[in-house]
Formats: sequence, structure tokens, C-alpha cells
Amino acid sequence: MYKFNQPELHEIVFVQVSEKNKDENYVQLVDYDNIDGLVLCTEISKYNSNIKKVVKRNEIFPVVIISTEKGYDLSYSKIKNDSRILLKECYDYQKKIYNLINKISNILNINEESKNELIKVNLDPSIYDECINSNKNLPKELYESILIKSNILFENIENIKFDEKIIKNFNIEIQKLIIKKPTIIQKDFKLLIFDENSLEILKEILNKIETIDITDIQNMEYNVECKSSPIYYYRISNTDINLINEFVKNIDDKIKEITENYNCNFNLNENYDIIKAGEILFN
Repeated sequence: MYKFNQPELHEIVFVQVSEKNKDENYVQLVDYDNIDGLVLCTEISKYNSNIKKVVKRNEIFPVVIISTEKGYDLSYSKIKNDSRILLKECYDYQKKIYNLINKISNILNINEESKNELIKVNLDPSIYDECINSNKNLPKELYESILIKSNILFENIENIKFDEKIIKNFNIEIQKLIIKKPTIIQKDFKLLIFDENSLEILKEILNKIETIDITDIQNMEYNVECKSSPIYYYRISNTDINLINEFVKNIDDKIKEITENYNCNFNLNENYDIIKAGEILFN
């Protein structure tokens, strides 16, 4: 991903154990055209001096460059375990951004120089330090923003002038290839009937709740189920969380209006639970 630059001292890089020399801690810097580096035996752990004993076969993992005098000397131990987990997640999203830029650039026949400039500007290797300092997956945030509005890829480009048509078409092509997975929420409510014909009344109320008209809301799924009497719930599914929030308020008002006409104990939870968070995936 960073073939336009050379690795720098104190930079966090991702590596994979090299098969060239099975007796040493040689690795390859996967984002720099697999150039060689060496994880020093004193920079692995207190109990191991062999990197092969602390990482899985073919695993890609983060290290820190501690010397560039005679090649690239690397430290595994200078990255804390919690940071290592975060960095791996960040790396996965760096790759996603890289693959996205490559794929759309090829579809639009963007020349190599322009494509490389997009990669260079948007995939800064220093991002890993920022992720640790902020304790955030910043590449994930960028990736998700790109899927919504790809114009941000071009905001910091200075060396090359991109035609407005290219910028527009970049977003069009991304939208063709994304898959939106819906958010599913659940809201519980208590419904207890005080009436001789309680079962009939209960069925009647639940039927009214379940048949609330949602036909004017695009791609909204809504259903009502029994959790464990007298606790029930309704579920809503949609790709737009703002639309879900608006719909929840609307549904709550209508349910309250329905139950007011009956002799019952009705209590609606104030907040809903997210059963499954929505995703936007690039195909």
C-alpha cells in the first residue's frame, strides 16, 4: 500500500514471517513490497526469542521500526496487546480502502499516476499512531464515510487535478457495488388485560398494534411478537437509523393511543435494544 515511500524510524508497520530463513526472526514488510526486516530476539517477549512462537503461521502483525542503520530492525514487544488488537482492525480497513480505490479506478480507467496519488494521500502510514493515541479505528471511520460520500477521497489531493466528472462517477460506481445491511431494533412492552374476556381483548390489541400502517415508509420491516407473557416486543428493520428513530416515535404514539381505549396495564420501555447493527459493505 505504501510502495511510494520508504519505511521510517519509529513507524508502525505490518509484517509477516519470512520463509527465507527458518532459523532467524526475519519478516517481510507487507505494505512495502515485502522488503525484509528483522525482529530482534530481545524485542519479542520476556519468555520468547523466536517470533514464530508468538504469532500464528501466515499471520500479519504490527511491529515498530527501532533502527534503519543496517536494514530494518523491528520490535514486537513495544506494541501493547490491546493496541495490537486495535491496530490489526485498523489495518484491515486500510486494506479495504486500498482495494476500493484500486477497483473503482480500474473501472473508470483512471491512469496509474492519478490512482497512486489517491492511494498515497488517503493511506498515510502514520495513521496507526493516531489510532493508538485516540483509541479509535480511524481507517474504519474513513472507509464508512467513503461509502456514503466518496468525494472526501479527493479533498486533500494537491498534485493532480481531478475532473469533476471523475469525482462524480467515482461515487456512482461505489454506490453500484455497496450492499446495505439493515439495523434491527427491538422494543419491549408490558401488556396486561383486566377484563373477563382478557384473551380476546389481548388478541384484539396485539392485532391492532401489529397492523399499524407502514406502507408509506420504504423498506421498513415491522413485526410484533410475544417475549414471555405479559411481555411483548416489536421489531423494526431498516438501513436508515434516522428513519428507524423517527418510526419508533411514531409507533410508540400509536400504541399508546390504541391501549388507552382498554382496561389494561400497559408499560412501554423507554429505550430500544439494537439486535443487529447495520452495515454498509463494499462488494
